[in-house]
Amino acid sequence: ESKRFLTKSAGNAQDRVGREVQMGTKVAMSPCGRVLSLHIYDGLIKILPIQRGQKLGEAYNTRIDELKVVDMVYLHQAGSKRPLLCLLYREVPVGEVGEASEETYIKTYSLDLKGKELMRNKSSEFQTKRADRILAVPFGGVL
Repeated sequence: ESKRFLTKSAGNAQDRVGREVQMGTKVAMSPCGRVLSLHIYDGLIKILPIQRGQKLGEAYNTRIDELKVVDMVYLHQAGSKRPLLCLLYREVPVGEVGEASEETYIKTYSLDLKGKELMRNKSSEFQTKRADRILAVPFGGVL
């Protein structure tokens, strides 16, 4: 018995401008399968809406302030109309120098698919212990 993969859609996510991320490309899909997000270039998240019938909509870029994104996931949310993207990122505090002084943070963004923008959730940004991965849990939140 042979197993097969079926490709529903294919394309090129490259842009003409932008500096490729140093931390490696990141990919996240919303739990409901409505959107796929790529972090390929510093300061940008590429959004690929997924339409009915599992066809990809028109891709677009949205800006973020975070340059060293370590990981990203969409959070599970019951009844929410806007997907919630959670970023794990690192920053060197002002006045400090070098990777040894980097601090790790978690921040969430709400995605407005109609307005084509990520909206920062100011109340859900906090410092955490150094981590390299985040996992969305089915009842909301991350580990």
